[in-house]
Amino acid sequence: MRKKKLFGELGIELGYLDVEKVLRAVRIQERMAEEERELIGKILKESGDLSESMIQEILSRQKETEEENY
Repeated sequence: MRKKKLFGELGIELGYLDVEKVLRAVRIQERMAEEERELIGKILKESGDLSESMIQEILSRQKETEEENY
């Protein structure tokens, strides 16, 4: 059984992101208070690293990998 792929992992696989951009977004996310924590996709969009269509593609692929586990 394959595990659900992480958003950043899929963004890298699709060629939209590199490891440095994902790690930068994760560090930003970790500095936020838990109740104010933003989704990684939103952080990457606000930084200009992803477009809305890229985010939707990543989420679609993430859902596909999730469904393959059932």
